[in-house]
Amino acid sequence: MNLIEITNRFPTELDAIKHFEKVRWKKKPKCSYCSSDNIGGRNKDGRFHCKNCNKTFSVTTGTNIHNTRLQLKIWLFAFGVISDAKKGISAKQLERNLGIHYETAWVMYHKIRELMSIENEGISLDDIVEMDTTQIDKDRRKFQSDKGKPNPIPELDRKIKKYKGQLVNSRG
Repeated sequence: MNLIEITNRFPTELDAIKHFEKVRWKKKPKCSYCSSDNIGGRNKDGRFHCKNCNKTFSVTTGTNIHNTRLQLKIWLFAFGVISDAKKGISAKQLERNLGIHYETAWVMYHKIRELMSIENEGISLDDIVEMDTTQIDKDRRKFQSDKGKPNPIPELDRKIKKYKGQLVNSRG
């Protein structure tokens, strides 16, 4: 989602809060402390009151962005800017784009990177991996020895032959 789509889809802070609530709780909010669904209405500050444990909570309670003072709409912009940057972005650039202090931008950037790594935990890449905008010549699968001569990697050569055989069989 680009910045214009974020602006159009979430014109107010309440719209951003409702989006996060829908992602976290689906239909009905649950207490972040006792998991009860016996919840009172939304307070003026956007927090809910649990009738079981008598605590107030928001959609960010118990998450990686708990205790944030920034609006969730700014977090959405930060997610958009960071995920759109092909080669990464500096905290200084994030500061300029969002109009926040450098230290805040630095913490946000690192929290978002941490969230991205959580999303990708447990993913392992096996066999041949294809990436967009990447061209690898067939000779690049060999690494250079100390004497400058290329040394073959037998395991990779076997995998490539096996993969090419699967392609031929699937087409044929």
